[in-house]
Amino acid sequence: MIEPHRFTSIMTCLTHIARQIVQQTSAYSQGQIYVLPLLMSVLPGIDLNDLEKTSVTLEFLDTILMLITCVDCSSAVNIRNDLTEKIREKVIDFVSGVCLSSRARDIASGLVQALVKGNPVETLKYLMPRTCESIENILNHSESTILLTDYKGDIELTWYLILFAELVHARGDALMIYKPMIMSVFRQCIHFINKNSYETIAHAVEHLLESLTHVYPIDYRLTVENIDEPFVDFLPIRAWGQYVDFDKLQVQFHIPNDDEIDFACEFVNTFMYPELTLLNEKGLKISNDERLRSLTIIQSIAVGCFRMIPRIESEQIQNLIPSVVPYESKYQIQFPIYSQELISEFKENLRMRLLIDIGKLLDLLIENNSDDVASMTTALKFYSLTSIYYGINESYVEFSRDEFTSHEQLLKNKLCGEGQNNRFLSIQKIGLQIEELELSNVGILNDIDKQVILKLFELSINRYSEVRCTAQTELFNVLKYYRFSFQVIVDRIVELFNTQDEVDHDQIKGCLYILLGDDSFFLPTKYSWTMKEKLWPSIARMAHANKISTQNLIDDIHEKICEETWGQQKITISFLCLLLQKFVPISSSCLETFVEFLVHDNIELRRYATIGITAFCRLQKPPRLYVEKSLEEILHKMDKPLPAMMNDEYCPGDRDDNLWVTIDDYKPPKTQIEWEQTCFLDKSFHGYYTWPKMIKYAVNKQERYTLNNIPDNVTILYDRFIDKNFVERVIQFMILDEDEDGSEINFDKTQFVMFKVNDITAI
Repeated sequence: MIEPHRFTSIMTCLTHIARQIVQQTSAYSQGQIYVLPLLMSVLPGIDLNDLEKTSVTLEFLDTILMLITCVDCSSAVNIRNDLTEKIREKVIDFVSGVCLSSRARDIASGLVQALVKGNPVETLKYLMPRTCESIENILNHSESTILLTDYKGDIELTWYLILFAELVHARGDALMIYKPMIMSVFRQCIHFINKNSYETIAHAVEHLLESLTHVYPIDYRLTVENIDEPFVDFLPIRAWGQYVDFDKLQVQFHIPNDDEIDFACEFVNTFMYPELTLLNEKGLKISNDERLRSLTIIQSIAVGCFRMIPRIESEQIQNLIPSVVPYESKYQIQFPIYSQELISEFKENLRMRLLIDIGKLLDLLIENNSDDVASMTTALKFYSLTSIYYGINESYVEFSRDEFTSHEQLLKNKLCGEGQNNRFLSIQKIGLQIEELELSNVGILNDIDKQVILKLFELSINRYSEVRCTAQTELFNVLKYYRFSFQVIVDRIVELFNTQDEVDHDQIKGCLYILLGDDSFFLPTKYSWTMKEKLWPSIARMAHANKISTQNLIDDIHEKICEETWGQQKITISFLCLLLQKFVPISSSCLETFVEFLVHDNIELRRYATIGITAFCRLQKPPRLYVEKSLEEILHKMDKPLPAMMNDEYCPGDRDDNLWVTIDDYKPPKTQIEWEQTCFLDKSFHGYYTWPKMIKYAVNKQERYTLNNIPDNVTILYDRFIDKNFVERVIQFMILDEDEDGSEINFDKTQFVMFKVNDITAI
């Protein structure tokens, strides 16, 4: 404890072998006797003055407690009945009897969350009435008008609201008997103007509606055995860290019943419509804080209830997806609570109501109250949810996936490999796969969704930077959700770029930021040649890039395009290399691409470009000239005697008549004329057995291009390779490709051949 660096390293090691410690195996069965001493000895590691020490200690405790079943296995269970009650009273007094500071609230709320998840019935039985009573007492001892208008808030009330928000996150059926208490607390506290208070109430709203309407696993125990039975047949310690077969998991899910759905619908009708009425009638008259409170509450209700609100029916956008088969499956996932019976529970489709009301409010705020940035950003954040949110979002699934992966890596048996997860990990994986399946249940873009996209686009090019940034983030979320929906805004962007009249600089800048995208969405490289044909030339010839900030954005877009597409460029240029054949015509654009890639920043593209230029230089050479002569004519010119045997006779081996095809008396030519007159046979077998009547061979004289007859394709190479600066850049890149320390220089055959066969510069 007095050496923090050693303590943290030891705790990290213990965390990674926690499963091996608690698991009883034939190879090592003594680990369980150290569990309790370890738990007690590491408790001093919770030191608020040392964050790292506290973090590794809590991680170790969390890991151990995930792997063991906390039950008293001693004989005291059969003798004393007050042990559990004493522990329960201490926990209840701790979380509900003390007003904790803001630093300790997260830890305490995490404790309550674990209690609610482990045993919701007992936890609610002892904590819910006490918490609601404490809230009632605080409200009764204070004037309601003071709490409603107090911006500072009450620390004690805020703590009990946090506790209440965690309690309503319990299983839906366990909450039903506390419905009057829950509704009473919300009626009294939902109008608090203090930011901490109404944000906590908003979390409570989301938790309550999620508990009532969602489908989720409810049993994460290590074993399916009943741990409350006598220990004669089953001892819980035997199940510590053990693997449970997948077919024996016996997963239990919470499926919302009719009472829970009715409770959720009643809650939405009770609290949603008054807030919408307030914004519609007094949207600009109320204060900014009151408006932000109302929007926060509406957002929390919408997030909680959208799972049971069906999609807005509208006509689908045609010819959006370039597919020869239907993109949308006729077997769409139907969530359990998507039912026509819910239509009677609500006055209207809440998605459409929110779409209309929040859209009008955004227009009013931007036009008349532009200083209320917080309200506009909050309204924007859930305006897009009317189109894409159905109870789960991608960020939550990614968080759940990362959490499961970290637990799996931490707790897996290193010797058994994959598939040896504990029961709670297997259940967590099942829940994660269900969420991923729900997230992939995406329909085809319709007219309503298109209106949402166009609205967000117009706000994304607004003159206020905060509005632009938030709207762009939500626009990216919608465009990622509906595939190929980016085509809806391409024409509008191209129109702004091609406009010759004076255009608002903020609009151009907003469009460029939309094109720049974020880490998960980048429009210019989406799969659509039609889009690229429209968009890329518009970016290149944009007439409004006269400001430095605009030009910098264009440079960033260009750089990102190169970064995103170098893999596709590599594949494409490799295919082009395969097409370089005599009988396949080569276009000028193809050759220009090869030449430009010789000085590309990516080394792999430069290598493919070198291969392509080498192949083209071979193909562009004029064809060789062949002549046919008889043996008599050839030998007569060389002053050689005629052979005694001809075609009809065979005499293998060296003879006087075939020595001239060897290096017997060969004299190398000394002039170009002598070289062109020399005859070289490429068929080495001629004359060994016999001589053919006619001999075909290539003439050494080769035609060369001149400036008058040079083809267009060859002109491209000629113009670039007589450019001294270009050749220097090519050579510099070749030098950079060598070993950095210069200790080893590898001979590149392809580069050598490229310069050897590229003799067009001799024109």
